[in-house]
Amino acid sequence: MLRAFIIVASIACFAVAGGDQCFAKDKKKKNKETSAQIVDMSKCTCQDMMNVNDEQLIKASLIWIDGYVSGKSGDTTVSLGELETLARNLESYCKSNPSTPILDAARRSKGR
Repeated sequence: MLRAFIIVASIACFAVAGGDQCFAKDKKKKNKETSAQIVDMSKCTCQDMMNVNDEQLIKASLIWIDGYVSGKSGDTTVSLGELETLARNLESYCKSNPSTPILDAARRSKGR
């Protein structure tokens, strides 16, 4: 269960199934297959994150979120244990607060 949520929790908003405000296609690229997905993390919610089901993107998102929150606080370290703790804390927080912006949830989950 925890491993499954770490995968689900960490991608936040990179999945195609996420919220409309959170996602936008790169309109500069004309070929659909090479079109980059642009994610505005400031508009992603806990609910967006809970709807994600792409393991690779989930892992990348958790690392990005951790880096963003750590950068804001001046913490320059990376800890795999802290990433797992962040995922657990996000799972708990997001289940109870689905409309909370994911970056606010991450700050609270990291105690910042």
